[in-house]
Amino acid sequence: MQADPSKSGAVQAGLGKVNESWDGVQALLGDKLNYYNGVANAWQQYNDLKQGVSRTLEDVAPLVEADIVFSTQPEVKKSLDQHKVGEVIYQQNGM
Repeated sequence: MQADPSKSGAVQAGLGKVNESWDGVQALLGDKLNYYNGVANAWQQYNDLKQGVSRTLEDVAPLVEADIVFSTQPEVKKSLDQHKVGEVIYQQNGM
């Protein structure tokens, strides 16, 4: 511009376009940053919830995995009879 003042208008116009493009790039980067921060936060929440579910499953695993083993038919019959009695009591209490 200093060497040829007649071209200063074209140089200024070019610089204006560069600035406009730069502002667009910055705005796009800001949008992408917000989007990726949202995704990262959602992923972190997912992992936290997944760990909570895993801990809960680990806590109840011994209760769920408790095997009830009957070695004889009388033991099976006794357990079924106890279940029936419990069911009758439950129904009699209006539950």
